[in-house]
Amino acid sequence: MFFSLIAEFELFALAVSAINGCEMCIRAHEQVVRDGGLSEDQVHDAARIAATIYAAAVALEMPELSAATLEPVANEASPRM
Repeated sequence: MFFSLIAEFELFALAVSAINGCEMCIRAHEQVVRDGGLSEDQVHDAARIAATIYAAAVALEMPELSAATLEPVANEASPRM
């Protein structure tokens, strides 16, 4: 299957649009990558991967998620004897 450079660029643009939540942009970029040969499942997978990477990046930037902050939470989740 041949996937053009334009469609590849549009796939990245689709991922960014999914993260930004722009429905109009998502539809436009999705049409280009679908015309470029990707299936609907592949398009959805790309959006899911982008959302997961974005969520991980946000979580890593949160200063309140330091080890000292998470320690009490971990202790509360531990089974008590």
